[in-house]
Amino acid sequence: GSLKEANVRGVVARLSQVKTFPRPDGEGKVLRVKILDGGEEATLVFWDEKVEEVATVKPGDLLEVVGGKVKEDTLGGWEIHVRKSSHVKVRPSFVPPPTVEVEEAKPTPMRELRLGVRGVTVEGIIVESPHLKEVTLKDGSKVKVAELALRDETGSIKVSAWREIGEILSRLPPGLKVKLKGVTVKEGFAGGVEIVTTSGTTVEVIPVGEAAED
Repeated sequence: GSLKEANVRGVVARLSQVKTFPRPDGEGKVLRVKILDGGEEATLVFWDEKVEEVATVKPGDLLEVVGGKVKEDTLGGWEIHVRKSSHVKVRPSFVPPPTVEVEEAKPTPMRELRLGVRGVTVEGIIVESPHLKEVTLKDGSKVKVAELALRDETGSIKVSAWREIGEILSRLPPGLKVKLKGVTVKEGFAGGVEIVTTSGTTVEVIPVGEAAED
């Protein structure tokens, strides 16, 4: 029967190695990418020239596929196959680093975050599903803000993530570990401190099992 078409959008969780195989007319390539949209997982299968289009994708990037073909896999789950006619859009979660070597900023423990500090890095586990809302700014424009809490060994903190960063975080399920670089610490509504993202904030998803061992 004919395959259903699907449009999917989600955050890259992990990627397989690119596999190559012989074809009558040369070499074929295939790459599998697992994405998350909220609690939902989907596997995208990229073929041939489409593999090139996602060659630089990494965990945490936002990936959108228009016109993928839905197929049942051997385990009864679903895969979305991305072929010539599909359209692929990648929104990197962070800007490529400048060519000068930048020392990797160590995450600041939540308990040590102080009011008014800018440009800090925090790393923590998403406590519950982030809540995405729309806010109207003074100039009348509307922007999206995700509200969530992150926790580490020292405590937890509220995060207000704006615009793209908010959209990325709002698609991630609780229990996932993320690193936010370049955030500002400000006073929360209910006293205490909270974290706010800026236009320079970057987000990185830390695959489970790769977090630093104690």
